[in-house]
Amino acid sequence: EPLQSATNVLFHCREDIMMVGDVEYAILSAHFHCQFAVLSGASLSNAEKECDSLSMEMFRLKQTQSILENASIHHMVLQLIGSDKDPFAIPGITYKDEDEVLDHLESSGNVVFANSIYIHRVVTACFFRRYEYAADMIEKYHSEVGKGSLVLSAVMYAFFEGLVAFRMARSRPNDEQKWLVKGESAIQRYETWTTHSEWNFENKFLLLEAESLFSQCNY
Repeated sequence: EPLQSATNVLFHCREDIMMVGDVEYAILSAHFHCQFAVLSGASLSNAEKECDSLSMEMFRLKQTQSILENASIHHMVLQLIGSDKDPFAIPGITYKDEDEVLDHLESSGNVVFANSIYIHRVVTACFFRRYEYAADMIEKYHSEVGKGSLVLSAVMYAFFEGLVAFRMARSRPNDEQKWLVKGESAIQRYETWTTHSEWNFENKFLLLEAESLFSQCNY
């Protein structure tokens, strides 16, 4: 089933869960709704408004940890639409920027959330063709944080890591083999996922294969 179809489901889940009084899971559903919308190609202007509205609701409901998680997605959206708005300028937030949030997460061992920030940075850098920076973020993702990502984030990360890996294999001859291995790993994952959902994964699998062939001068 198309990934895009899950976004509305999550939105309605938020309303239903709130009706039974489970604030934490209602907010979590809303957070996933925003994340799915952004990563599945929804309108960024609409996503920005939803992220902003959700942050205010999280503050009202005193969901401090969720505010930080949402601010990371909001930050990615704001960069993509060229806005200088500060997603961390929310009452009750003591961190001035994402770097401070990341330092806190890594020092406290919050692997899943720290991973999400690195993933958002890799995705954003790819859109702006900042491949060297994306490669640095990939290195940090593996060396400082390690495993433990939300499923959708991990799936999207694998695609962008593959793109960056093949780009680095071509631009960093001394590290070519290392990056080719990362790229081929991404292909293998997408080949497996394609057997479960061609709609969601086949196009990315074929794009990664094309990058692999190009990197090996196999035209």
